[in-house]
Amino acid sequence: MRPPTAPLGFDANDFTRIARQGLGDPLNAYAHSMAWFLDHLYVGTTRANLCMARANNPPNMDPWPVKCPEDVYDLDRRAQIWRYSPHTRTWQKVYTSPLVQGRDGKKVARDIGYRAMAVFQAGTDRVPALYVCTWSPSKAERPPIILRTYDGVQFGEIPIPTSDASLNTFRVLVAFGGRLFTSPTGKTLGWKGSIYQSAHVNMSGEPVVFVTSNPASRTWRAACPNGFGDSHNVTVFEMSAFRDHLYAGTLNPTSGLQIWKTKAEGNPPYKWINVIKGGAHRGNLNECSLSMCPFEDALYVGTGIQNGGYDRVHHVGPAAAELLRIYPDDTWELVVGKPRTTPQGYKRSISGLGPGFDNFFNGYVWRMCGHDGYLYAATYDWSVMLPYLPIGKWPSWLRRSVENRGVDKIIADTGGFDLWRSRDGSHWTAVTRTGFGNPYNYGGRTMLSTPFGLFLGTANPFGPEVAERTGSGWEYKQNPQGGFEILLGNHARVSDSPRAAAPRTAAIHVAHSPAPAPRESDGKRSAAMVHHYDRSMYSPFADEYYGGSDFANLGFWEPGIHTQKAACENLMEKLLAAIPVKTGNILDVACGKGATTRHLLKYFRPEQVVGINISEKQLETCRNNAPGATFYVMSAADLEFEDATFDNIICVEAAFHFETREDFLKESFRVLKPGGRLVLTDILYKARNPPHVPPQNYLRDIGDYRRVLEEAGFESANIIDATEPCLIGFYRNALPYAKTRLMYGSISWRVYASTISWLRSGVHLLSGYLLVCARKGPL
Repeated sequence: MRPPTAPLGFDANDFTRIARQGLGDPLNAYAHSMAWFLDHLYVGTTRANLCMARANNPPNMDPWPVKCPEDVYDLDRRAQIWRYSPHTRTWQKVYTSPLVQGRDGKKVARDIGYRAMAVFQAGTDRVPALYVCTWSPSKAERPPIILRTYDGVQFGEIPIPTSDASLNTFRVLVAFGGRLFTSPTGKTLGWKGSIYQSAHVNMSGEPVVFVTSNPASRTWRAACPNGFGDSHNVTVFEMSAFRDHLYAGTLNPTSGLQIWKTKAEGNPPYKWINVIKGGAHRGNLNECSLSMCPFEDALYVGTGIQNGGYDRVHHVGPAAAELLRIYPDDTWELVVGKPRTTPQGYKRSISGLGPGFDNFFNGYVWRMCGHDGYLYAATYDWSVMLPYLPIGKWPSWLRRSVENRGVDKIIADTGGFDLWRSRDGSHWTAVTRTGFGNPYNYGGRTMLSTPFGLFLGTANPFGPEVAERTGSGWEYKQNPQGGFEILLGNHARVSDSPRAAAPRTAAIHVAHSPAPAPRESDGKRSAAMVHHYDRSMYSPFADEYYGGSDFANLGFWEPGIHTQKAACENLMEKLLAAIPVKTGNILDVACGKGATTRHLLKYFRPEQVVGINISEKQLETCRNNAPGATFYVMSAADLEFEDATFDNIICVEAAFHFETREDFLKESFRVLKPGGRLVLTDILYKARNPPHVPPQNYLRDIGDYRRVLEEAGFESANIIDATEPCLIGFYRNALPYAKTRLMYGSISWRVYASTISWLRSGVHLLSGYLLVCARKGPL
């Protein structure tokens, strides 16, 4: 965990759009590549992607999402390179692909996309140059090339490693060890009517890494055996330098992606070591390594299934992407994904997030970038395609899932790519889950860290006209949100977005203001209680037991849950499932050290989240765990907010401590909006006077608890007895954990004895553990 002085990661309000609609040309569908060169941002575009897809093995969609001509070659598909000056905030188009002779005798664009850029200085170069790999259309008579520029304006041509004209695209370009590496990605097949078909832009049939120390010399050599000796590796899809190795990831539709590494020593081909195989033991649902990014002491790998999460050619998927973490010793962890048993042991999602960051429609982790102490991960989200897809023909489980939520609701809630960030690679916060408010931004395609901030380019092929449903059927209409966008994350920008609700009085200090003095007189926030609370929350043994997660509750234990951290995250999911529509704002009452608040950021934007606690010390930790959320020192039994302020309130395992629980419930009812929900976990005690629990909070059973809720004004209360999975599950795990720590000498006998005494006293004192959801009725 980084110290509190680490820089704050960007939230959505810190990003400014600096280019829209493909820089005024909506056919510019992808900001496909970026590089920082000669104090400028360079961006390579790809044009008319959805029209290309329609011409080459299209999916079954009716109508087609964008308006296309009968012949895609009627479009101006010449890719472009733009540069941006942060000093003058101006854009300049510095290169446009020329036209060349096509296979049918007509002129075609030589390049329809620029998929990768790298700054590299060959041994014969006096200065570094910018290299750009290209994507050729199927009808081009010549293979793609590599572009090179020294001044950022004049671009020369360099031949690719092969003269095979059927190869039509290179996707990756990496400088490592004084050499430049690349690999072919796509291959054309032949004529189909008047269209020259492409097998796929992601499958070359030549899965080889090529290397050169001097690109202009044409001395490219194979750096690895074909497919690393596996014929099912159809493409080397992504590469990255990490520590003293070059890593390469494959596309393998049969058994799943593979990751290989080499020191690239001696003459090629080099010696390669296999790090991951079998799609990290998920099989071909991790078909491809879409992205790689070194961050701190590990290499992060984002996975996916080609065609946006469903490979129709090989019948792979649909499935959402995962995020893996590889260490220099070749061990790896599952950061985001589905827990499973592997030959290296049981792998669980260390972030607690399932595939696709808990979003089924995130088919790729498409691009990652480290910036200012944070790792950022952008996805591809295909939910915007739902209106055009034959949902009725889908598998029943998937069809029901979509129909139950509703297509329009899915797009409104999650349409557009996700951008997530993390300070440690384990705890993740959503920056945006809606493509920065534009559902047609279905991918975060490229990112670049620069001295001026974090640049992000989107994939948005929904222009110039998109199909919309009208009263008389489908019509193509101009789409002002079509074409890629470029955003710049920069903390210097002043946010004009609405923030979280503020208290109704000025007595509560916000942000990093000092806490007010405890009010001993009213008994609601005594100094003694705060001291006891802080001491229990910052126990070193508890921090170890909870995996450094800053959770502090019993959790919800069920099959597949193996750690206290995972149980706590599971409990949060159980509670949040009781909020069917996760919109509006939410108040986290007794937010502890902010682990619960951090979990809320999976579903709510930071500006929608407010946390309160009686300890300023814990709130300082909260601000590190949930950047962008708002925190106040405040008593749960005396909420200093206006009436009808919040759409939702959550309180995890704390209400039995409040003075009193009844006051808290009444205050919650008051500050909830009509129709708002209160979700909480609470504990029932066998006696009236357990330690640190006010005697007024004694309730006999669920019936008694329901009565108190109704007296506070709530209706439609749902109360679940969760004693077995929560209370009993906790003791079943905590007791053997303490014994094991004692046996290995990591805790003292004194710590062990006090822990066991506390656990056993809980068994004798507690009578039940409840999950509660109550609703405030409409006006």
